Amino acid sequence: MSTPPLPSFPHLTVAILAHNAELTLPATLASVKRLASEVLVVDTASTDGTVQVAESFQAKIITGGDAMDHAAAKNLALHQATGKWILWIEPGETLPLTTISRLPMFLQSEANVEQAYLLTVQVPPAAGHASGEQALQVRLIPNKPQLTFVGRVHETLYQSIQDLGLKLVALEMAIDRGVQEHAPEHSAQRALREYQLAELQLADRGPQGEALLVKATALAVLKRHAEAIATFQQALPHSDRGSTTMLEIYYGLLTAYDMVPECEDEQVNTCLQALEVFPLDAQLLCAMGGYMLRQNRLDLAIRSYAIAVGHGHVDPLSWHLADIGQVTAASLCLAQQLAGKDEDAQSTLEEAIQRFPTSTRLRRHLLTLHIKHGQADEALAQVDHLVETPTASEAFRSAVRGAVLGVQKNWSGALPYLQTAYAANCRDPICLRWLAVAYLSTGKIDAAVPILQQWQALEPANTEIDTYFKAVAEISPQTSPEILEPSRSSQSGPKPKLRVDEGQSVPHGEPLAGEVRSPRIIGPLSTHDPTAPL
Repeated sequence: MSTPPLPSFPHLTVAILAHNAELTLPATLASVKRLASEVLVVDTASTDGTVQVAESFQAKIITGGDAMDHAAAKNLALHQATGKWILWIEPGETLPLTTISRLPMFLQSEANVEQAYLLTVQVPPAAGHASGEQALQVRLIPNKPQLTFVGRVHETLYQSIQDLGLKLVALEMAIDRGVQEHAPEHSAQRALREYQLAELQLADRGPQGEALLVKATALAVLKRHAEAIATFQQALPHSDRGSTTMLEIYYGLLTAYDMVPECEDEQVNTCLQALEVFPLDAQLLCAMGGYMLRQNRLDLAIRSYAIAVGHGHVDPLSWHLADIGQVTAASLCLAQQLAGKDEDAQSTLEEAIQRFPTSTRLRRHLLTLHIKHGQADEALAQVDHLVETPTASEAFRSAVRGAVLGVQKNWSGALPYLQTAYAANCRDPICLRWLAVAYLSTGKIDAAVPILQQWQALEPANTEIDTYFKAVAEISPQTSPEILEPSRSSQSGPKPKLRVDEGQSVPHGEPLAGEVRSPRIIGPLSTHDPTAPL
């Protein structure tokens, strides 16, 4: 069945700044071609097939854009746009169907030419990670000749918007970025380009917080961590106190410190300094909670997380975890359990689920907490919220029943349930964890090893699995080292991100509700490195 044509708005120009974007541009153009009356592609001296791709979509191509001055290149498009409204979008970005369906009606009946509009730019989570990121950005503007971009890199309209007296309004519409954001080569190429542009801007105008932030972030992505730290520190006094730029500088500085373990004291002090300016920033509070967990100061960790849960907020213009409310609750739950306060942890989860009833993350935490305490009925009550089909539900129920019996060390009762779930193709970490533990506890070492390997493939950052591999090596030293060696291929190379918490090993005698590591927030702007799973 063919897709019905979508309504187009006859006065909308979609503008795209492109440089060597032949791989990412097709999806973007396909996303907008039925929506806009005009598509402008400003090509900045591409050396690949960018122009040919744009031509194949009948886009209007503007050549001669300055590759070393994004604002100047974008202003070319502003001068040639014929639409009453201009939507800016980047190569690799696409419009979700909800935005495509809402935008024409909004422009027809609600849009005000005395306003500029912010859309939520969304970055998807990378494979195996729990949360994506998002930030509000000015993307939809009226076509006014006085509106001009400023800045070689991370070009902005804010000054001209302010000069015109336009009101900024956030829309409940989104722009999606693609998975290429997580590709190391893509990130490195982008960082190198932004570093060069930031250097030029600094040469033009002298020290500026925004340009120094861009330069420092690029250095961090390029793994030049000492230089990144020095540049972030240089940027702070050149940013306005309490501004989004200052907040992102702090995010970036904490991220860079995280790549240099001997800077732990500086990292904590910097986070305290940041909290003096942004006392209720949820991401900074979560970062502080993580640092306190690392130092085993559970009371201070719980206090930080509790403030984040009860009073924390984020700057919507900065990049932040899309699920920050769930992250703060899950982090508080983790800290409470490490402190032996399981009743408080359960209350935290139940209250959070009232706020986020569709959150599978929080329900999984609650499920594993019920398993930990042998509460079979309560655990089974969460199953239907976590699986979609009756067949999967029944298999998962068997795994949960087996896990509850495993907590009680009733291995003869647990194994049949867990084996039944596994035979029904249940590969949930709960099933794999308890099946591996049941095999180990009953001396079935050879059966446990492949289950551990499958579990590790799902949760490569889970340090508990390493402990089981070491136990297997001690119990069965004749087992091949290649079989026992935990795979860490998915984690090769450092990734710049601000940790929400440092990650704690699971107490191995009994399971801890939740997963081993909690999500981490990234550095600012273009790093877009995804968050690790809870």
